[in-house]
Amino acid sequence: MVSNIGVCSAQDFFTSGENSWRPNGLFCFRSGKNTNTQIHLIRYKDGKLETVFTTNTFEGIQSPICLAENVIAVSVDGVIHKLDLNGKFIFRAKPVAFTGASGHSGRINDNHIFMTETSWNEQGKNWKYYLYIVDVSGEGPVISSKFEIIQPFKITRTIDEVVIVGVNDVQRLKLPNGLNE
Repeated sequence: MVSNIGVCSAQDFFTSGENSWRPNGLFCFRSGKNTNTQIHLIRYKDGKLETVFTTNTFEGIQSPICLAENVIAVSVDGVIHKLDLNGKFIFRAKPVAFTGASGHSGRINDNHIFMTETSWNEQGKNWKYYLYIVDVSGEGPVISSKFEIIQPFKITRTIDEVVIVGVNDVQRLKLPNGLNE
C-alpha cells in the first residue's frame, strides 16, 4: 500500500496518495516546478516502468486518484479534472453547489470519489466542513451525497464507511447503498 509521499524543494515537487495506484500496475502522481503542475500516469508491467502519459494542468491540484479507466485530480478550488488513460481531458468542472475550498479527496469506487469542502459560515462566524460523494462516471461531476463533518485531518475509506480523523475526534459515515463495491 502506498501512503502519502512527496518531495518538495524550493522549485520542484511530486506527490502521490493512497488512491494513486491500482493492483494492475497503474500509478499516478503529480509533479511541478513553480506554477507548472503536471499529472503523470505510469505502468509497471513485466519488471519495467513505462510512462503512459504526462499532462499539464497549470493549477494547484491534490494527489491524483487512479480509477480503472480514468485519472481524477481535484483542485483546491473544487474543480474536478477527469482524464482518460491516454491523458486526454474528459472534463474539468466543479460540482454544482460547491462553493468553498477542497482539501481532501479520494476514491470510493471506480465511478465515485469523495472530496471535502471548507466554507465560511457567515451566521455562526466559523468554518463549516462537508464531505461530498461525487459521481464521476459521466461527462461531468454529479454530487451523490453531502455530509456535514468534523474538521478533517485525514480521511480514508473502509469497506462500507468513510472515516474522518479530526484533530480531537473521529467521525464515521456509512456509505450510501450501492457504493461499497
